[in-house]
Amino acid sequence: MGTITGFPITTAVSGLTGAEGVAALQKANDMPAAADVTNVTTEGVKLFMNGALAVPSAAGLLMQRLNVNASSVNVLVISDSIGYGTDRWVYMLAEWYGENYPTHTIAYYQWDDAGGDYDTVSVPVEIVSIGTGTNVLAIYNFANSGKNIDYGLGSKFAKSVAELDNCDLVIVNHGRNQYDAGDDDYTDKIRVPRFLSGIGQNIQAHPDAGLIIIAQSEGRDDNDYQRTAEAIYKTCALLNADNANGYAVSIALNKDPDLFQEDGIHPSNLGSQVIYLEPVIALHNANSIPKPAISPYDLQLKNILLNGDFSAFAEATPDNWTSSGTITKETGIFFGPNGYSVGIEGSGSYIRNAIPTLTQPSIRGKWVTLSVLMYIESGAGANAGRISIATPLDTSTSSTALAAGVSQGGWKWVSVSAKIRDTSGYIWIKILGDTGGAVFIDRAILVQGKLPTNAAS
Repeated sequence: MGTITGFPITTAVSGLTGAEGVAALQKANDMPAAADVTNVTTEGVKLFMNGALAVPSAAGLLMQRLNVNASSVNVLVISDSIGYGTDRWVYMLAEWYGENYPTHTIAYYQWDDAGGDYDTVSVPVEIVSIGTGTNVLAIYNFANSGKNIDYGLGSKFAKSVAELDNCDLVIVNHGRNQYDAGDDDYTDKIRVPRFLSGIGQNIQAHPDAGLIIIAQSEGRDDNDYQRTAEAIYKTCALLNADNANGYAVSIALNKDPDLFQEDGIHPSNLGSQVIYLEPVIALHNANSIPKPAISPYDLQLKNILLNGDFSAFAEATPDNWTSSGTITKETGIFFGPNGYSVGIEGSGSYIRNAIPTLTQPSIRGKWVTLSVLMYIESGAGANAGRISIATPLDTSTSSTALAAGVSQGGWKWVSVSAKIRDTSGYIWIKILGDTGGAVFIDRAILVQGKLPTNAAS
């Protein structure tokens, strides 16, 4: 890969960032207020990331297997356009692997969205470097321009994630395409659940993998990424993930124009290395031990909803649920053991479940999280599959509408959280349909806390 002036691409070590880290980075590089980013050193990033990374780490399993050279390994990257292309950080990471682990052949697989697979005629696998041995490091780059964290769910999930050989490391690089309007409280209600459901389903498919989540850089000319970054920090804590804090690095470097392309959003070659590649490499500690991520959908928590699995469905609406509009018992599309799902179709159509808090006093004053396993037909409207938690005292907290064509044509999880006031008498759970196609619901699970879950009793 080579180097850039004053910034050799070598292994660093990392921790979380803070005011001391910013000061350390500036002091280590003798930077004035308007920093010259070409003078940033790897040592400066080490200091900025607050010293040596304590083991275990997300890359621990990958590092162990690379160090002993006993097997092939797999890395999955889930990204937006920030990671797409041979001039961006994911390809640079593949080159770094080749330079530092020459025993392995490095195979770079770029997702072909039109072809719906890796290694297609249009986008074939690229051998970045040939190793001295027989083992292969495969890096699968599921990077798609303009998409958000759940783009790979639905119809794309099997080929993009689930059918890959067991991955040793998963790296998530998302956030800029899913700005959600709202105050700080909105972070816990909407932003964090969206990351948890989008990432959790991917991690469940690779249960041994460690997880690195990148906090992306803010745009050169905007200042609206802070709450998204905070949501990523909270998501990392909940999923046992490591954070590659490119956001903090870019802020410490005063969002220098040299870090960006002309659009002020995408990184330059320098920005790809400084903001994204180096913080990720910093989390590759050769001495670390495995730290598998937590998939919330493997957790065993009690479902507060009565008939949340819709196993009782004798009349026009599932037992304990009320409805409006077109509701069907769909036997052609289903996921679980019932042999059917609940179909919701048409603008204004919904199913709703009311829970008196008198029957659930333990949730008063507590956070609850609703998770819904759904199938949205291709072509369905943007509101299809929206879910909400509401009380008489609060405005509904609802998952944001998704653009038509995104995460459709397959089963996926959607989640939302809310804090129930001490004085709330009822909670209403609502799942909406829309025009243009139906949404099919396999199960709805409401649990105490901020983690979505599947395996609830």
